Amino acid sequence: MRAVGLADPVGESLAVGRARGRAVGELCRVSIARVPVLVYLVAGTSRGSGVAQLGAGAIVIFAACALAAALNDWADCESDRVNGRGDRPLVSGLARGSDVAWVVAGAVVALALATAALPRPSGPLVVALALGLGVMSAMEPVALQRRGVVGLVVLGLCYLVLPMALALGGSALVSMAPLALVGAGVLAHKDVRDLRGDRETGKATVVVRVGERAMARLAFGLAVAGVGALGLTIGCGWWMAGAAVAVAALGFMAVVGHRSTSWMVARVALVAAAVALAVQAGSSTGGVG
Repeated sequence: MRAVGLADPVGESLAVGRARGRAVGELCRVSIARVPVLVYLVAGTSRGSGVAQLGAGAIVIFAACALAAALNDWADCESDRVNGRGDRPLVSGLARGSDVAWVVAGAVVALALATAALPRPSGPLVVALALGLGVMSAMEPVALQRRGVVGLVVLGLCYLVLPMALALGGSALVSMAPLALVGAGVLAHKDVRDLRGDRETGKATVVVRVGERAMARLAFGLAVAGVGALGLTIGCGWWMAGAAVAVAALGFMAVVGHRSTSWMVARVALVAAAVALAVQAGSSTGGVG
């Protein structure tokens, strides 16, 4: 029998390995892909896409989100540390820079393999655009996430518009583009919780540039402009109900300032509007391609 109190090298190695595995999983932040995957699957199913294409597209979105999340964590490590974000594995020390490199490499391989099952030429073009925007969002010298409104619009494009374009073809990039403005309005509020660290580390988000109240008014204006433009490119539909709730929540915050409950309402309503748009657009292009 092993003497009590003696070290167990194998057990310790397994524990360290499990911790590192969890850290790498947290770097990928699979949860952020839930909305893009949902929008993609709804649009693709409404269009009549096959199981293989739906699965390949979902893998593409998961991989692209993992790549972008890992690079963003790497770029934001210092501001996350100032903000006390111990839930971030690079801040807690559970993950290292080499783990980021492994996540990026794995994501690129998954993207390359899954893209082969997507329709051409629209599939590879959308994947290339998503990959480029993901890298440019996090990394200098572009670092779109530090470019105020531009970064928010790009984020809304990646979360909501590109998944539809992946399912429906490149024409959806044009017709659904205003949805990125609505997404930008809702996403503008996400930086309120990190205001202190972003300001101290020079990350020029919208709320750092103009303050919380002005940011809330700008977010409301972006959403109103996006909904108005969608009315022109898409037309009326059930999506307007979710959009109206999102705009109302943003309008309330434009008056009283950021409120976590109102922001949650805006986020849920935005997802509902995006899903309804995916159904409407997918049904109108059903059987095409």
